[in-house]
Amino acid sequence: MADPTWAECATQLVNNIKPYTDLYADYPTIVTSIDTAEQSVEGDYQPRTVGATLATLRNRLSVCLTRAEVRRVWNGWLLETCRLLAFPERDTLGMAIRIHRYMAANAVDFNDRNQTIPTSGSAGGGNVGDGTVQVLKVDHEAFPLQTPTTETKTLECVQDQNLGRLKNAEVFEMRGIAASKDNLDEKGSGIRQRVFSMHAGAGAGGSVLQNSSFDSAFSGSGTDKIPGWTIAGTAAKITLDTSNTYRSVPGASSDGALAFADDAAATNQVTQALSVRRINALSERTPWMMQCAYKHSAGSITGTLNLKMGNKTESIDLSGATTSYQVALFARDKDLYYRNWREDAPDIEIEVVNLSAGTLYIDDVIFAPMTLIDGLWWWLAGGGTAFLERDVFTHAVTGGAMADAEMMGSWRWARMPWFGMPTVNDGTETISDP
Repeated sequence: MADPTWAECATQLVNNIKPYTDLYADYPTIVTSIDTAEQSVEGDYQPRTVGATLATLRNRLSVCLTRAEVRRVWNGWLLETCRLLAFPERDTLGMAIRIHRYMAANAVDFNDRNQTIPTSGSAGGGNVGDGTVQVLKVDHEAFPLQTPTTETKTLECVQDQNLGRLKNAEVFEMRGIAASKDNLDEKGSGIRQRVFSMHAGAGAGGSVLQNSSFDSAFSGSGTDKIPGWTIAGTAAKITLDTSNTYRSVPGASSDGALAFADDAAATNQVTQALSVRRINALSERTPWMMQCAYKHSAGSITGTLNLKMGNKTESIDLSGATTSYQVALFARDKDLYYRNWREDAPDIEIEVVNLSAGTLYIDDVIFAPMTLIDGLWWWLAGGGTAFLERDVFTHAVTGGAMADAEMMGSWRWARMPWFGMPTVNDGTETISDP
């Protein structure tokens, strides 16, 4: 028998998934019938064996849609496609990465699940802390992530400075809606997981950079006077300020901030190579976030603040800055993934260009990987006012067609690799839904 073509492999996948999507589409009616029947035999008028029989029926139906069963269908497609295209990978993650790359390069795609995923969490009205929750919802090729559960998640502060944590290093708990008792319906993720509030100190939730908040005393007056950082430009234009800081580093004995003096028509910057922290094993599909706090002295100011992460730059127009600290961070897009900002000797840079009519203060630089939970990448960071217990955020994922092929490869079902496969949502997909 001749080897199948790529198109035939895709057709086989669709045909193989269809029985499962059809089965799942019928389950709500069956579940309702079973629930009604179980309730009707709760009295003393039917033998107890009837209830046991109904429970056995539900269990046998659930077994048909286990994660292992659906995953085998997807793995069969991955294996056959890799063999057809002469790709060497045979493990699930390796095969998925290779085929994702092939599909992106050749404009091959599935139908998008059309979930609505906010890029930030909604703060509770009674919150004391003024931090934020940011969410990355695309993969390393900018395709929408297909894996999150359709539900509203709650993030609540459960440990603050009065409950065993250092100030500005609070711990939150993320909770999803209660999960289904079996595979016959889709309710929630059932997630209950700790999330650390990011900060510029050491330990859990801390920045991986050295001297991230500029609390270490300067040494000398040269371009290496800032511990952990190297100055490019005029070293005398960058000084340590201890009276205009943003917030304290957890556990630090002193606070500091960088002060950039006005230097029109000039560029001054501080740089830290990742080799300083011996970071030399970055995953190309892990997103990293960089943020810092900044403000200017009284009076009008112009210029540009550039945050640089490897070969990517986030620019902030300083003409809109205020005398109160603001937070600048990278946009939540594909450029956060290391594969998109990597370079031969990656470093982190804070660059101030053409600063005039004032002093710019920089503090609380945080650079760290985002956290993967339920198929999305999360970044929870405190603000100038520390979080307190019971501060809360919510994040609601809505929509998502339950018959999509990508749904069957999602976190809820097959638990294939978190990034899914390339998709479009305009009806032009090359691999149709079952």
